[in-house]
Amino acid sequence: MTTAADELWFRRLSGPPAGSAALGLLCFPSAGAGPEAFRQLTGLLPDIALWAVHLPGRGTRLGEEPRRSLDELAEEIAGHVVSWAGGAHPYAVLGHSMGAALAYAVCVRLALLPVRQPCALVACARDAPGRPRHRRPVSHLPTPLFVEHLRRMGGTPAEVLDDPGVFAVFEPMLRADFAAAEHWRPRPAPPLGCPIAVVGSRDDPETRPAGLAAWHDLTSSAGSLDWVPGGHFFPNSHPRALAEVLNRRLPLGQQSAGLGPQVESRF
Repeated sequence: MTTAADELWFRRLSGPPAGSAALGLLCFPSAGAGPEAFRQLTGLLPDIALWAVHLPGRGTRLGEEPRRSLDELAEEIAGHVVSWAGGAHPYAVLGHSMGAALAYAVCVRLALLPVRQPCALVACARDAPGRPRHRRPVSHLPTPLFVEHLRRMGGTPAEVLDDPGVFAVFEPMLRADFAAAEHWRPRPAPPLGCPIAVVGSRDDPETRPAGLAAWHDLTSSAGSLDWVPGGHFFPNSHPRALAEVLNRRLPLGQQSAGLGPQVESRF
């Protein structure tokens, strides 16, 4: 049963009428982003109930302390996923950039529990955990340099970066997210049992082809690698390209995923 705490962490963005979706897709945002980061996918995934993770320190949770530990976040979220998914209903997880690392860490924790596992992990715009990072840490930089890095990277609205007063509101959350991503080191873990679908952009300076392909070492199941245009923030700039990959790669329905008899979806 979904609890009030689950509803705090997960937000439904779109999908067929409740109970009729073939699959629930839980999306983990990049550093500094909230559930609205995936709003552009609404209407592009007709058989999928689109959900997004709502992390502390942003949106309606702005007054909460942002977490500076990816492992701490993963522990919290994994417990909520168990009740959110309902134990018998098919779901997949998707992560963008930092969110891909967080989604993987959640999957590792779920694999230790006697619960239904995700039927797929979609990793977008991030090299596999354990691969060398191509960017120096920035979470400790003085505010002017931190703002300049965010401006070069893209993804943060200009109205936030251009107004010191507005930026001061979001700065603790942004620094916490970047610190969590920079300091995280994946724990040794058995390969996941679900397929991993990797989506990257050849215009993304944050990733490398070998780093994206290395995700497939983290699963005992199938793997795929698709390329889309749009640079690091392609889920925002090219949502149709991402949606085409998702509609092709995700197992829409338990039969196609090899998950046994059909049951009524809770999504």
